[in-house]
Amino acid sequence: MYLRLVHLQVKEGKRRELRDFYESRVMADLADTPGCMHAALLEGVDRAHGWLSATFWDSFESAEAYEASGLPERLLEESEGLLEQDKQWKVELSQDMSLEYESAMRALAVEGFKIEEAGGQRDPREGPRPYMYVRIVSVKVDPEKVDEFKRRWDEIVVPALMEVNGCLLAFLAEGIRDRHHMLSVSLWDNQQRALKYEVSGKFDDLTRKLRDTFSRDMQWKTALTSGGSEPAPRGGQDGPQVWGYEVVAGGPLAS
Repeated sequence: MYLRLVHLQVKEGKRRELRDFYESRVMADLADTPGCMHAALLEGVDRAHGWLSATFWDSFESAEAYEASGLPERLLEESEGLLEQDKQWKVELSQDMSLEYESAMRALAVEGFKIEEAGGQRDPREGPRPYMYVRIVSVKVDPEKVDEFKRRWDEIVVPALMEVNGCLLAFLAEGIRDRHHMLSVSLWDNQQRALKYEVSGKFDDLTRKLRDTFSRDMQWKTALTSGGSEPAPRGGQDGPQVWGYEVVAGGPLAS
């Protein structure tokens, strides 16, 4: 299964219009697209993180067929006035699941990730029940310790998250372009419980248990920030990146 994240920049005052467009046009078209199982429009709680369109696919081939269909370009054209974009787009799709729409003004970056199944967890596209908040932790892993990182994440991180009130699901996503780039994704019933988890010290404790599997550069930055003893709290530019998103629209698709 693949997770595709499309980074969006939404024009000021167009939140409601974009939500309506996503629900009426994007969701409808994706529901008719073979292989697309779930889609969600996510708004960053930090303005700097912007917006994401997250879609789950049953295979790379299904996502590739969608890109070749011309539908992404048509949806972009219809979204004119909602997104910060130019009318002239150049579309490129490579075999590493990387797609970019390039314009003179701004590029829409699209990232592809292979989803690593978490032990004992349901299919990420389903979710245990409707979720309202998505928390993404981005890390770079030592190339020689990828398997060890995955093992610890499955055996340590997942059980710990599942014990936290409000956490509904957690899964690991491995970058297609860069397999050392990992996303730890968790779905929550509300933002308050996710923030409570972050400030409780549990996130720092889990980071400490994984830190020796991070890339050397990330280990050095984290140690420098924390004085060499503890990981930087809640992540940041000198450690794991933590992004929070509210769910604006979306849900499972029956293609």
